[in-house]
Formats: sequence, C-alpha cells, structure tokens
Amino acid sequence: MNAMERVYLSICPVATVSGIGVVIYALLKRSMAPAQAVYLIVVLTLFSLCFTLFLHNLFQDDKLVFESNWGGLGGGLSGWSLSPALIFLLLSIGSLALLVVALGTANSPTDVRERYRAALNVAAQKGIQFDSAQIVGEKLILKGTAPLATDVNAFWDQVKLANPIHDDLEAQFTLRTPQPPATGGSAASSTGAPSTGASPVHSPAAVK
Repeated sequence: MNAMERVYLSICPVATVSGIGVVIYALLKRSMAPAQAVYLIVVLTLFSLCFTLFLHNLFQDDKLVFESNWGGLGGGLSGWSLSPALIFLLLSIGSLALLVVALGTANSPTDVRERYRAALNVAAQKGIQFDSAQIVGEKLILKGTAPLATDVNAFWDQVKLANPIHDDLEAQFTLRTPQPPATGGSAASSTGAPSTGASPVHSPAAVK
C-alpha cells in the first residue's frame, strides 16, 4: 500500500471522528435528543466503514462486477454474482442516504412551545398573563402573573402531562390577589411552590 492509498483510506476515519465529535457537542448543548445522537453516530460509523472497505477493495484491483451465472440445462444452480467492491459501494450509498435523512431531521427541531401548547392554553383560560416568554438553550423560560394559586396548579398539571420532568421548562408566577394565611399544609407558600406538588424541584413555580 503506497502513501496515496493510506491518505485516501484515512479520510473516512478522520471525518467520522470529527462528525462524532460534532454530534457529542450538540448532545452536550442539549440541541439534539440522545436517541437521535446515537442513531447519527451509528449511521455515520457504518458509512465510514463501508466506504473505507470499498476504497480498500478498489485499490486491490477489485473491479465493480455484477454478473449472472446460468448453470445451463441440467447444470448447477444459477444466480447473481457481485464483487466485494460493488457490495461495499451499495452499502455505502444506503448508509449515506440514511445519514442524509437523519441530518435533515436533526436540523428541524420541534419548537418547545408546541410541546406545552395545552398548558399554555390552560394558562390563557385561567387568566394567567406572561410578562416574558423566551427560549434559552432549548429551554422555555416563562415569567407571569396569575389570579390564584389554583390556576398555577392547573397550569403545572398540564405541563406534567406533556413532560413529567419538564426539564426544558422553567416558570415563575406572581399572584395578583392576596392569599389567606397558610394553615397547615393546604395553602401556598409565600416564596415556594403550591403545596399540591404541582411544581417539582426541577422547575418550581414561585408564588409571591
């Protein structure tokens, strides 16, 4: 194997390592779902392996051959014959198509607001007004005012139906009407979450 062949055969592995690094970076930045990242890594590795083997067979003077074998009358079995280089080329094309489809899906993420559309609709019905709503790092951050603590609880009930851990949502609310003094564990805290448990630690609904 000469130097030029080594260069060509090293292109795919180097590109694959670089691509995997980009996918891992996107995963750490939470701009890609874990399942999607794993799928991209697997398909990218498969394409790199098949294309490298295709180049290796091509450098070994293995031609792209597609033949049909006929055993003749009363002869042996007939069938089709493909050279290894052609097999790896077809596998490379198939894995490349899967990779293109996966990248197209990765480049069009769903707006996080759509996930919590039902909760936002309930908030509007309950008279909750949001002073600010922005997406930062794939996380929806809300700040607003609500008439009652029960309205805030209704909002969080809908949020938990869409995503029980709601790790991509953070919300803070201020009550517009004074709340009665806390008696036991039935009323909302002045600085914490409602006692109904509608705002877990991951994304508290601060009620002031």
